[in-house]
This record gives sequence, C-alpha cells and structure tokens, in this order.
Amino acid sequence: MDMPISPFFKESPYFGTILPLEWIQLYREILPAIFISIYNLEVTRDKAQDVAADRKLVEEICSFKHFLNLRKIRYLVILICAYPAKDISNSLSNRVEHIRMNTKLAASTGLAFLNSKEPKDISNFMLSIVHLVRPWCTDFYNALLKCSKMDIPDASLQYDKNLLYSRSSLKEALLEEFCGVTEDSTKSMEYCYESLINSFHSINFQKSKLWCQCRGLLDLAAIHIVRSYILLGNAKQSYKKFAIHIQNVTALLPQDLKDSYSYYTWLATQMSWLAQLIEKSPELIVDVNPSPQRMISLSLLGNMSRKQNSSPFCDEWITPQGGFIYLHACSLMRQRKICALHSNIDTSDPYMSTSLMEERKFPYSKKCLQLLNGALDMFSRSRKMKFNRAESYTYFQIAEEHFLTKNYSMAMNNYLVALPIYHEEKWKWIESILLLRLFQCLIKLGNYHDSAIYYLKLCLLPEKLVHPLKFSIDHQKLKLDNHLEDCDPSERLTFNEKLINVNVVFEKQDVIIGNTFTMQAVMTSAMNTLMDHAIVENVQFIFGDNSKCIVVKHRSDLEFRVFETFYCDIKDFDYAEFESNLIFSGFGTQKIFNFDISSAIGKFSLNRVKLIIKTLDFDIENFVYLQAEKPGTSVQWLQPFKNGNGISGHKFVSLTLPSTTFNVQARISKVNIRLNYDEVIFDGFEIPIKLFIDNNDVIDYTYNVISTANVGDKSLPISPRKPDNDNEIQSGKIKASQSKTENVFLFIPVLDTNFRTQGYDDKEMLCIHFCFEFTSIADGITTNTIKEVKIPIQRTFDIRLNIQPDLGPNRSLLLNSDSTLDKAFSPYDRTWKALVYMKNNSYMQLILNNFDLIVESSSKAKVKLIDDDFYPAPQRVTFPCVEKKFVELPFILSSSSETKSCSFIDTKIYLRFSYTKSEKDFQLETLKPRPYSQLVWAGKLPLKDPRILVFLHELENNLIELNYLVENPSNEILKLHCAVSYSAEVEMYDIDTQVELTIAGESSKILKYKCGLAMPNINKRLVSLPEFKFYDTAHKLYLNQMLVTDHIVLKKNKMYYMNLRRETSDMVSSINESALPNGNHIMKSYK
Repeated sequence: MDMPISPFFKESPYFGTILPLEWIQLYREILPAIFISIYNLEVTRDKAQDVAADRKLVEEICSFKHFLNLRKIRYLVILICAYPAKDISNSLSNRVEHIRMNTKLAASTGLAFLNSKEPKDISNFMLSIVHLVRPWCTDFYNALLKCSKMDIPDASLQYDKNLLYSRSSLKEALLEEFCGVTEDSTKSMEYCYESLINSFHSINFQKSKLWCQCRGLLDLAAIHIVRSYILLGNAKQSYKKFAIHIQNVTALLPQDLKDSYSYYTWLATQMSWLAQLIEKSPELIVDVNPSPQRMISLSLLGNMSRKQNSSPFCDEWITPQGGFIYLHACSLMRQRKICALHSNIDTSDPYMSTSLMEERKFPYSKKCLQLLNGALDMFSRSRKMKFNRAESYTYFQIAEEHFLTKNYSMAMNNYLVALPIYHEEKWKWIESILLLRLFQCLIKLGNYHDSAIYYLKLCLLPEKLVHPLKFSIDHQKLKLDNHLEDCDPSERLTFNEKLINVNVVFEKQDVIIGNTFTMQAVMTSAMNTLMDHAIVENVQFIFGDNSKCIVVKHRSDLEFRVFETFYCDIKDFDYAEFESNLIFSGFGTQKIFNFDISSAIGKFSLNRVKLIIKTLDFDIENFVYLQAEKPGTSVQWLQPFKNGNGISGHKFVSLTLPSTTFNVQARISKVNIRLNYDEVIFDGFEIPIKLFIDNNDVIDYTYNVISTANVGDKSLPISPRKPDNDNEIQSGKIKASQSKTENVFLFIPVLDTNFRTQGYDDKEMLCIHFCFEFTSIADGITTNTIKEVKIPIQRTFDIRLNIQPDLGPNRSLLLNSDSTLDKAFSPYDRTWKALVYMKNNSYMQLILNNFDLIVESSSKAKVKLIDDDFYPAPQRVTFPCVEKKFVELPFILSSSSETKSCSFIDTKIYLRFSYTKSEKDFQLETLKPRPYSQLVWAGKLPLKDPRILVFLHELENNLIELNYLVENPSNEILKLHCAVSYSAEVEMYDIDTQVELTIAGESSKILKYKCGLAMPNINKRLVSLPEFKFYDTAHKLYLNQMLVTDHIVLKKNKMYYMNLRRETSDMVSSINESALPNGNHIMKSYK
C-alpha cells in the first residue's frame, strides 16, 4: 500500500483514484513473469580456459537467480553452442552438466541446451520453450491475482465502495487477460466495464483527475472487450460492444460537453482505434468484403438499449468494412475542427482536451489525410467486391484536404481520380462540385487552357446546380478573362462534349437509286446561363468514310428560322455547302434542317458532326459523335409550321437500320443468267461454259462480263471470248425480251501434285466468279449480277510407281545354272526396276507417246535410265475410256557412286510423256499433243547395306533352282548363319539345314539349291517353298530377302513358287491385281 502508484498511499499523486495506467504498464511491460538469459558457450581446445569461462558463467547465473527469486520471478537459462566439434561432444556434455550442478538449475525447467544449427532442430527447441514458459506465466499472474484480492485499504481512508469494486474488478480482469484471452477473461472485463460505469455515475467532471482516469479506464476496458471478441472470432459481437460503449459514455455526459471539441476528439479517437484494430485483424474473422452497412450515428444510439435483447439487433449490426470506419473517423475529426474554430472558450471537459489556443494548432489536415489513406488501403484489400463509389468519395475528400492546404497540384490529381465514377453514374450535384474545384485548381496553377475546358463543362450542367456556385465560378472567371485577352485570337479550343446536341433521323432508310430521301438534323443548345449566347459559325455533317460532307455556314443577315430545307446531290457533289442563321441564345434553342439527298448506290453512315462555335470568350471546335439507335426502335420525325418558325407536330419513324445509317439500293433488273457446264472436269483439258442471258425487262441494256477463275490459291487466266477470236472481250447489247448465248473457254492446267505415299484421292475445285454489269440505256444506271461456279477437278491420270531391285545386265549370267559362286561385277553398281502404273480417269480414249523417266540424284552419286532387252522402254500406249484398269510400264535404272562413303542416293523421279485424244469429240475441240510431267517418286536408294536377292530358275523334269545372291558392299567381313525350314510341297536335294557363310568385303556370293516338286503338287498353281533365313552374327539381325523374279510371289509373308507351266488366265488376272502396288514401295522384301 506504500507504493508510489497506490491510490491508498496518501503521498501518492494517484491517491483517491481507481487504478493508474502505470500499474498496468508495470505488470505488462516492466515486471516480467519469466526472465530468460541466453549465453553462448564458447569452446576452445584449452581446458583451463574453458573451466575459467564456466566458473565466470556460473557466478553470473547465480547472481541473477538470487535477484529474481526475491521477486518471485521464474528464471530460465539457455546455453547455445552452434558449432560444436564432434570430437569434443562428450567434453561439452560434461561442461553443461557441471554448470547445471553448480547453478542448481534443473535440465528440463531451468537450463536448456541447444547445440544444433539445423532450422528444424531450432524450431522444435523454441516450441518446447514456449510450451514450458506458458504455464509459468499463468502461475505468475494467478499469484498476483491472489495478492490483489488481499489489497484492502484502511477503513480510515473512507475509500468509495464503487471505486474499490471497480479497482478490484479491473485488476482481476487484466490479470486474467494477461494469462490469455478466453471467454472467462472477456466476461471478467465486461463485469469490470459495468462497475466502471457505475462508478462514473458518482464522479463529477470537475474532479478532473478522477474524471479523466475513469474515462480512460472505460475506454481501455471497452477496447479490450472489442479486441477479445475479435480474437474469439465473433466480429459482430465486438462491433456491437463498441457501439454500446459509445452510447453509454454519450448518455452519461452533460449536454454542454457534447457540443465541445473535446467530445469530438474523444469520438474520433475511439473510431480511429477501432479502424486500426480491424486493420490488424485477420480477414477470416473480420471480413474485408462485407455488404454495405450503415455506420453508427448518434441518433440511433439512443434506441440501441431497447433492441439489446432482440434478435433483429444481432442481424443489423454487422462490422462494416474498415474503410468506412476510417471515413467516419475522418468525418469526426473534421467536426472536431469545426467545433474548435467556432468555440470562444476552452472546453470544460478535461478528458482528451487542451486549451482552445493549443487545439486550433492541431494538424487536422495531416490527421485527416492519414485516416483517408487508411480508408483507401482497406478498400483496396477487398477482392470480391469493388467499392468504386466509396473510393471515389475518399479521393474526393483527400483532394479537399489538399485544396484547403493550398496544395493545388495534389488536389487536382485526386479530383481527377474521383470524377469519372460520379460522371458515369450521373451524380450531377457531386460532379458540379468536382468540376468547380478542378476549375479553381487550374486557375490557381496558371493552366488557363485546361481551365477553359472545365469552364465549358460547367456550362453544360443543369441550371439548378450551377446557380449556387455561380459566385465562385464568376470570381475565378475574371482571372481567366484577363488571360484570354492576351491570347492569340486565332487560337481555337477543342472540346469533345456536346455544347450543341445533334440528333439525326432519316425519313426512309432504304431507298431505290434515282429517288431522293430526307435527312433531318435537329440541333439543340445544351448550355446553361454561364454561356447564354453562342454562334455556330460552321457545322459539318461528316459521313463515315470522310468522302462526303454537308456544310452549313452562319450568315447573320438571314432571318432566323427554326426549320429550313436544303437539297443536296451527294452523287454529283462530295461537298455540299449551305447558309443559315445559326445563333443559339439560351438553353434549349433549336435549329432543324431537312436535307433532301440523292445518292449513289451503297450503305452510308453519318457518324459525327463538327461544329465551330464562337462565343464572347472562346472560339471552340466541338465534335459531336452520334449514337445510333438500334433497328426495331422508333424515333421522332418533327414536322414544321408552314412559315418554318415552329414545330407543328411529329410522327414516329420505325428504324430498319441503325438510326445514323441509310442504304441506297440498285434497281432490280429482270435479266436472268443461266450457266451450262460439266459436273466434273479433268486437268489438262480446255472446257467450255455456256452463258444464257434472258432479258425479261421492258428496257434495253448494254452488258459486260468480268470473270475470274482460280484453283485453290492460284488464279487461272480466263476472259469471256468468242471461239474464233481469243482476244475479243465479251460485251454487247441485249434488247427487251431478247435472249443471247455466250461461251467461255478456259484451259485447266495439270494440277500440281506433291509426291505422296497413299495415292491421289483428293479433288481440287475450280472456282469461277462471273460479274455481269447491265447498264440501262434509258437512265444509265448500272446493276450487277453475280454468279459463282464451283466445279470439282479430277486428275486425268492416276499414276503410281514401285521400285524393286533387279539383276539388270547380269541377268543372263546369274540365271545360268552353271555359273560360279563368285560374282563377277562390283556390288556398288546396283540395278533397279521402276514399275509405273497408270490409269485413265477421264471419259475419253487417250493415246500416250514419248515416255521418258527423268531421274535427279545427288552430285557424288548418280541414278540413270538404261536400256534393257528384257524390259524394253514403252513407246505408245492407248488408254481406253471404259476400262478403268492400271497399265504397267517397266523401266530399268542403275545406281552407282563415285565414293565408297556414300550409303544412300537422294533420288527424285519424274514421268514425262505427251498425250492426245484418239478421235474427234463433238463437244470439245480435238486436243493437240500436250506434254505431261509429274513427280512420281522421291526417296533414298540404298547402296552400302548388305542384301540378299532371291530369284528362281526353272529346270526340266519339274525341277527348280533357288538362287540366293548375297551382296556385301561394306568393307567388313560378313558372317552369316543360314538356317533352312523345309516345305512339305517341295523335295530338296543335298541341302544342309545349318550353313555358316563368310563373305569378304566388297564381294558377293551366289547360293544355289535344287528342288523338286513333290508328286501331289506338280499341278498346283502356288507351291510353298522352303524358308531360308540368313542371320548376321556380328550385328545380331536377319538380312532382308528381296525378290527379283516373277516366278516367286509373297503371300502372308511367305514365298510361293508360281507354277507358270500350269497357270490359267484367271490366275494371271488375280495375281496382277493382288500385286498392284499401293504407294511408295522401294522394294518387295521378305524377312
């Protein structure tokens, strides 16, 4: 009780009060529950030095321990050795145990040791420390709580019971809260708050010390209650408690104090505290995206007590978005400033107040800007909702603060940010204030050009909004006028808002060429009394493509008429000019023009109107961009009096197009066009298209035909002509009720064909576009008729190519059954048989001549066409038009290389020939021989790969000889293992089932095996042959076996002898069809 901060100590400055804030500071910030010392345990290799350091450390720890024990404060020591050496870990443990023994600190609760630098170990260590010290804190404050209950003043002091109860309940609530915020600690704080309210009833504000302390403790308890409910996750209840606190204190204050600046100081401080608390709160508890909610107002607080226990109350008071609370705090701060400026005496409320002179020195603007910036920050946190209006209002208020402190540049920037939302949402009253402020800022900054723009914007506001501001506007306008007197008179101000409203209506939007139609333009002044007189010196109605323009110029000596009518022929004049009296005096002055227009064919749009406006102060260039009404709506068409000085009435025009658009259509001619052409055409032929022109009209026409043709993205030369004159363009004259026939001839070139592996099944399309221009001889009006033709093009020839190995010039040597095993020619010279398969797809019998196979290969290797008596080159082939079969054309090629390093030859093969029809066709002219060239094969021909060529020699007495030519063009020795699988249909003589072959590099060998047909299979058409497999023992793979004879066929990957001695024509036909190649096959192979 003799403590300096005790209210029971008569010498204390707090004698007779409840509880000084210094007591709370003492136990929260000064007097600890736990004292933690952290020491770095130094490790050296000198044992004596380590022992001395440990002794010094023990002495320091014991000294602290004795000092803290006297004050009932728990003591915890943490030793750290971050980089212990592994070889001294046992010594280190002994040192720690020695320190524990000498300091009498337990290992689990007194002295902790951390010897790891791993983040995971450090985290676990700190977590264990937290779990250790938390119950110690609770025990410490519980002990203080017991002591506080025994803190009873001497009865002789006559201490007020309400104050005593408030003191004890406050200490109890604070100490419970020191242990942690729980529901019980929150309830204790609420009991404390109620006791403080009861004490407040008995305190007179003239007792300034007790009054101020009680007010401060009430605010302290209230903000702790609000914070506790936020921590407990009940944000709605926390806001409710805050509102009740404001209501309670307001109800207890005398009425005269509620009008003082000290009252608004207190209110603004409370609202700022709440805003800061919500700003620091987690978003999961206090939502940053709440629905808009009304703020606390003093008029509502008086009714809150009646709603306190009703359910609607809980639904009504939702914690507002933090930005709104900041805005409310700013509003209260401004009210504080107003009260201070209008007060004549100091406030009688001693709480949160200063003298009037000091109060007026307070930096209100700086504090308001802090609060407004806090509001912007809170609004920006919202992600689900956008507070556009609130943010614009905040920028508006920031600008106001800068404007009051004469920081006009910053004020202007914030006004500009705030303006768009109010303009878009048509909050005209706020917009008028913003425009006035911008006008004033620009004048203050000396930016007279932009200030003139904002003055014009003020001129467009409704008169009822401008009238209250007129004095302020005129005051700044004088400075603008003084500047304009020094400006260049020819300088023109560009303004893009509507000083004059322009509305355009077309009486008819769809017009036939040759007829006139009327365009009505209604011009209405939108200017208020700030600019009650204006002259439109020039108005230009500009069409969309800028190629046509109607201009009306001002002439002051003409009589002013509301309605005027002009005739303009835009077909003959791209620029039409008229004159009229264009003086606009006052809001709502109208000028209406009717333009009778005759135009060319097409769709035209009137998108903008340019006005040159002259007033007493400005020369203005004003652009009005017309907004088109949608088709299907109705617009007004005004009708004048006969004298043109007024509006007699109106009618409604239904729109078929956008309101600013009109369409001039051509006269529909009665000339019919018919086309006659083949449904399918073939490339390489000239085709006719007949044009039938029937004039069913009553007037004569001249015509011209313009046509284009293309296949894919390539255009074909085509022009209408007569058959006897290739250069005469088709045009002429057709009389009424007359019909004419014209012919169009065009040649379809051979289609470009890229080499493919899957045939040529796709079709190209011939697209022909005809434009028939018919010009009426009567009035010279031209109309167009469009015809488009799409005809599929089929290739005249279907060509495929198959390349197989062949024996070539060595055929006779190798087919000789007496030839030796060693081959007499180089394996680098290889021969190939190129089989070209052709089919005629057209409906005509064609004759093909001059066949040639053009081969292109790389420079270091070559492939050439050679003559072969066994396969002579074809000379003349007749293709029937009925039988759609493939015709086989054989060619023999040889491949060779100048260097042994060449493994493959890149090869392209083109087939060239000429073709013509075999007889006269009455629909098409006889074709002259035409050349034909097509890429038929592209690929790589192998040169250095070992291979096995299989051929067969027929002997007498039903004997056959199987020949296997093994080629090894590489430099390495080829070792083969040959395995034989017998066939039941063939008898083999003197054949080993397992044979080992060794073939030197750049050489070859022939293996010959004689076989006889078994008796039941002599008359069989296909005889199964034995299977020989050659395995490369070095490279671990089987070599391909390639057929170079017609006596052997492949069927299901097995070789069969084709017994030509017994075959029939049906057999030949079926085999020929089955052997037809499909795509890009280099060779037939057998593995």
